[in-house]
Amino acid sequence: MMKKALLYSLIFGAVLGCKNPSGLHDQFKGAWLGSLTVKDGNKIDFSMEIKPLGDQWQMTLYNDRETIVYDQVRIEGDSLWIALAPYDAVIKAKYERGVLTGVYHKEDLNRSTPFSAVPQSYVAERSITAPSIQVGGSWKAEFYPKEGVIDRAQADLVQVGSQVSGTVRTPTGDYRYLSGYVFGDSLRLSTFDGAHPYLFLAKNTDRGLAGQFYYENHMQTPFLWTQDEAFSLDQWMEEHPSASTDVPVSFAFKDTEGDLINYPDPVWENKVVVLQVMGSWCPNCLDETKFLMDYLKNNNHPDLAVIALAVEYAPTEERAWQRLKNLKKRFSIPYTVTLAQFGTSDKVKAQTILPFIGEIKSYPTLVILDRQGKVYEVHSGFDGPATGAAHDRFKQEFDQKIKELLSRN
Repeated sequence: MMKKALLYSLIFGAVLGCKNPSGLHDQFKGAWLGSLTVKDGNKIDFSMEIKPLGDQWQMTLYNDRETIVYDQVRIEGDSLWIALAPYDAVIKAKYERGVLTGVYHKEDLNRSTPFSAVPQSYVAERSITAPSIQVGGSWKAEFYPKEGVIDRAQADLVQVGSQVSGTVRTPTGDYRYLSGYVFGDSLRLSTFDGAHPYLFLAKNTDRGLAGQFYYENHMQTPFLWTQDEAFSLDQWMEEHPSASTDVPVSFAFKDTEGDLINYPDPVWENKVVVLQVMGSWCPNCLDETKFLMDYLKNNNHPDLAVIALAVEYAPTEERAWQRLKNLKKRFSIPYTVTLAQFGTSDKVKAQTILPFIGEIKSYPTLVILDRQGKVYEVHSGFDGPATGAAHDRFKQEFDQKIKELLSRN
């Protein structure tokens, strides 16, 4: 399988290196309705547009309130390749009789999900059963990944007519932009941002909204959402804090420039340092990265620094560095990005490498260090822009903490 993955990587790289003369391959141009087929034959639908840009091509993905442009697109004959950078994902498909058919593939994980697309002009207006339930509001969410295990979360939804949008917040981050509709007594929500295809299918029961959560075509998890006014995810997280530790902060990792970054080190002395435990494969981490970039731009303080400690599941160190360098260049990340671990994103292993955190519950995890180099706070997960008020609250609280630490001598 490794040989196949390497061969595909070389082929894909060669294809990306060639250009297509303008005016050719017009059959690929236009608006498409894409679909990813998950377990039980269910589909995650999304809108995409393919168009030439000079002698190159680009794909625009429309995901509820966000629009994402992927510019690493190549066409060769009847074949289409779309690299969903910076994520470890690609769409590869063939055009035949007006339809695209292929796979959504994660190369490092060697995992594929069936993909297809038809022109939007072919799609008839959807006729659905009128909604008989209202799902707007906040829901206590419980997921059951295996027997005896309950993962708690909070679903925040808005319903207008039959249309529904919102997100699901968990102790480890949010499910980003979800959208869908209610039909009869059932709910359908999905998202696809290039990295994570998610689908929620639920039916109203006397217990609440009971259903199945699908991720790509390899995972399916039962869930139950109930409207419980006494439940608050924030309160639940306060009652279940991460484990603490007195281990001094110490690490030495190379950065994307090849320099060894040490902590402690005189260069960080008397500075407030924010450590971002993240991965290039993680959409929540990218949301957090954009927040940190914006924060540094608007709060350019000489005694504030950010260091990213990347945990990459790329199978080789070379591949991991490639992912990180591409990420840093693509988004012009102004702060230091280091590689802490590669070959797996296992949190237990990462814990042994970063023992000063106490417990790594999620990617991303923020560790705020005071001027003396002591851990001031460990923050698991990230409430991204899809969470609305929770995102605004996080930004305000983060700003208060950083300014308080900077004010100390």
